[in-house]
Amino acid sequence: MGLFDKFKKNNVKSIYKKCDGLIEQKEYEKALKCLDKALELNPKYVNVWNNKAVVLGKLGKHEEELNCYEKSLELNPKDADVWHNKGVTLYELERYEEALEAYNNALELDKTKLNALNNKGIILKELGRYEEALEAYNSALNLNPKYVNVWNNKAVVLEELGKHEEELNCYEKSLELNPKDADIWYNKGVTLYELERYEEALEAYNNALNLDKRNLRVLNNRSVILRKIGRYEEALKCLNEVLGMEPNKIEALGNKGITLNKLGRFQESLNCFNKLLKLNPNDKTGWHNKGLALKKLGKPEEALKCFDKALELDPEYEIAFKGKKEILEGKIE
Repeated sequence: MGLFDKFKKNNVKSIYKKCDGLIEQKEYEKALKCLDKALELNPKYVNVWNNKAVVLGKLGKHEEELNCYEKSLELNPKDADVWHNKGVTLYELERYEEALEAYNNALELDKTKLNALNNKGIILKELGRYEEALEAYNSALNLNPKYVNVWNNKAVVLEELGKHEEELNCYEKSLELNPKDADIWYNKGVTLYELERYEEALEAYNNALNLDKRNLRVLNNRSVILRKIGRYEEALKCLNEVLGMEPNKIEALGNKGITLNKLGRFQESLNCFNKLLKLNPNDKTGWHNKGLALKKLGKPEEALKCFDKALELDPEYEIAFKGKKEILEGKIE
């Protein structure tokens, strides 16, 4: 190696070190210029291509990020980490089949690469290949049964397959490993609701709220459970908490309207659905429930218009058709 080559090599290392510092400081644009300078001096410096890819990813420039990983793999096609990272980038670009191929290449080089197995499962789920996704997750859990994210992702696939008991088991495994995760308690509550185990679902939501008192989706779903078991005032209290934090939350407005209907407070119920439909005039459920409130208030003609609107939005909407039929047949409560 000549004197100039030694100088060039040392200079590239010095620039590369400077780039690392800029990345740590999140000075991504400056880091990018620095990395380009290093590549001018040595376009075969694999680590620089990889770091440039990372910086481009931080900047949301995924096509350019992908190009960097491809350059890196031209220089070193046996690097499982780079194949994995290429898969992540392709996933961001929603190029799922190519992402799957990248993860498979990573796993051919390293069968124990847990993040590649997990991400392969995510891709297969996106592609609707649920049984294959389960195989990927099971392979990961055989290598590391304490991998919480895999238990959660496996649960999502089992939900798609309608296997709620197995889904529940996954969330329970996950909670054994991480009992302080409000999201997992929430997901467990949803699963228990699907299984019609309402008291247990309520307990799961309570545990989630103990960890995150302002979790709107937990409060909303908790209200649904409370309504289901006839505890209407408690359900209403939950929904008022939600709407106190987010007054225009459509799902909570709808649930509040239904709950007020159960309590016989029909005008207040109607007010909820009026507000909901101002926010989303194409909500067929809102139109149906507004019709029910008007029917209870002894306004069948107005109720009929609401049922018609719901059926206009969805001609196959059976409960709206039933409501319309009852009014036409004179079955007014």
